[in-house]
Amino acid sequence: VEVNVTNNIIIECSANGTNTTIQWSGDSISDLTRISTQSNSTETMAYSRLEIYYSTQNDMGIYHCTASNPVGNASQSVLLTVYEPADPPHILTAIATTNTILVTWRWPQFTGWLNLTRFDVRLETPIQPVVNISVSANSTADDNGNTTIVNLTGVRPFSNYSITVWSVNVLGQGPASRPFYIQTEPTAPDAAPRAFTAHGINGSTVVLSWGKVPDHNINGVLRG
Repeated sequence: VEVNVTNNIIIECSANGTNTTIQWSGDSISDLTRISTQSNSTETMAYSRLEIYYSTQNDMGIYHCTASNPVGNASQSVLLTVYEPADPPHILTAIATTNTILVTWRWPQFTGWLNLTRFDVRLETPIQPVVNISVSANSTADDNGNTTIVNLTGVRPFSNYSITVWSVNVLGQGPASRPFYIQTEPTAPDAAPRAFTAHGINGSTVVLSWGKVPDHNINGVLRG
């Protein structure tokens, strides 16, 4: 039996025989607030239904249905698998240039018992709109399928960024990774000072004046 996490589960069991009763057992039958059984029987058969409400990973396991009467007993078992979103990846490194960030993350050990389909990446900085991209899980793994390396482009020089990554399977996004913070490298300003003027005072003196370079165009520490 395969279900998605939080789904309700019904497992049914029936047996033929005189004066037959049915009992359920299994390592995962522990949380009686979410598990109930309903049974009825006639002179020649018995029926029982095991219900699990709001399934979790703790419900995974083998469930046994045992039918008994004065002659003997017989059992059947069923394996229950509960699928859920994958754990977050772990960002290992980020290497920045002036306009790129090369990010490496390790795949999660637990993928929700499902194959990963992609990773969602969010790049944030206070002075730019949030950038969201998706990276296929099939095309970016290394030879061992343990890490992914992605080159993020379009970033600005000398800017602070936070990087967050999500693992995604068919159930959707799992929890977010811890943010990774990095600053891109500086470069020369890409704008000139504003309002440059030159004013002659006399034959030997000229006064020069200019406004400041816009902050988002300085691209580093302005030294003069």
